Amino acid sequence: MRVLAMTMIVAFHSIYFYSGMWKVLGGIYVPIWEKTNRFLDSIDLSMFVFISGFLFGYLFIHKKKYRDIKKFILDKIRRLIVPYIVWGVFLIISIPSLFNWRDLMFGICHLWFLLMLFWIFLIAIIISTFWKKPLNNFSILLIIIILYTLWIVFKCYFPYQHFLCIGSSISYTIAFYIGFICAEKEVWKFSSVFVGPCTLSALAALFIHIYFYQPFDSIIIEDLYIRFFSYISIVGLFIILNHVRKTPPVLLRIVDKLDNLCMGIYIFNPIILISILLIPPVNKFFVVNYQIGPLLLFLVSFSIPLLIASLLNNKYLSWLTWS
Repeated sequence: MRVLAMTMIVAFHSIYFYSGMWKVLGGIYVPIWEKTNRFLDSIDLSMFVFISGFLFGYLFIHKKKYRDIKKFILDKIRRLIVPYIVWGVFLIISIPSLFNWRDLMFGICHLWFLLMLFWIFLIAIIISTFWKKPLNNFSILLIIIILYTLWIVFKCYFPYQHFLCIGSSISYTIAFYIGFICAEKEVWKFSSVFVGPCTLSALAALFIHIYFYQPFDSIIIEDLYIRFFSYISIVGLFIILNHVRKTPPVLLRIVDKLDNLCMGIYIFNPIILISILLIPPVNKFFVVNYQIGPLLLFLVSFSIPLLIASLLNNKYLSWLTWS
């Protein structure tokens, strides 16, 4: 499922140029691509964080791992903070026209995701270590409400919400927590008979709202609507994928390989995209050919990062890509 999330993230980045963003790179606005980007954005990163929460919860609860807090935190510093600093400095030095040293304190480019994950893991290991009781349904709902309220207050009243990606950490902690709860409740054992229709309905609700309707006037209502149906979709897809029995061995090996390289692909994907779009003739080509531009950008920005991540996936350099 992490491979699916990463593929959606790469697609999101590939379409970003056509969603009215990246003005500094000459980005243009194409309505259909902007809506597609919003649809992908409603699921991709939340799905990735959900998987991180599930794996953490599964290994912590069922496999009794992560009992040494100090060792866990040091490992996350090595796998998240170190790559963040290394590639953040690389962006500042290689593309000074777009990035500066101040950006490191506020989540530079796409690398903000690494910083955000670190804070979530830090909070998760501390709470999980000292909170021993299993959660009932009321406690689960109450914690989700508290987390969301905290994010709204932080977003509305804290002027430096982007500092060290603290605001984003609070926002995505909800998806991480839902993944943790799914591990605790062993949702992969649930029957998929009714999950399929519910998942399709949630995805349809997202699709119809984004493609055919204007966003709600209230930012909070819009956010709640997107979160509600995206979380249902993510949990549903997780259960469905865990009930897929007959998967060709070759496909399983490919998925396992990609799963191991996911973070490397994430790190290099936008770097390759930005590098390509900074070349004037290439930039002009993608502006003119906006119909097939996202597909071409996807193929290039997926294959090259995949190659680089594969080359770095060894015992000496794997720390550069969170492998």
